[in-house]
Amino acid sequence: MPFSLEEEIEFVRKQLIRSAEQEGLASKETIELSKKLDFLLNKYSVALDAYTEPKLKPL
Repeated sequence: MPFSLEEEIEFVRKQLIRSAEQEGLASKETIELSKKLDFLLNKYSVALDAYTEPKLKPL
């Protein structure tokens, strides 16, 4: 079953925390997970902005 974007963010966040605790902050796995989480959070932010941005009315 595919994850929703929110579920994927939470899943990757948990993986990142685990990796940082077990492998360290500078490990390749932790850095890759951090980049993935950043990407997902940016994607979420753009989607949220597009959904909530008020539409401009013509003058």
